[in-house]
Amino acid sequence: MNLHQWVGNAQATTVMPGVTFLEYGNAQATTEKILSGKIAVVFVEPIQGEGGIYTATKEFLQSLRSACDESGSLLIYEE
Repeated sequence: MNLHQWVGNAQATTVMPGVTFLEYGNAQATTEKILSGKIAVVFVEPIQGEGGIYTATKEFLQSLRSACDESGSLLIYEE
């Protein structure tokens, strides 16, 4: 099961209370969630290699950086 399938699965919501998963690459939904003021840290894999290669667009990563800067959230690129 790759990450995209796993996040769509109900198991993803039981990993840890308070963790939110969003659609990879969906800049609008991610930005809205970050700017809600309830997100302390954003973890993102710029290049996902599980079950294929999925790369984040430059625009998506820039939107994360901007939203985190504006909200004071920490942005971690996890590889």
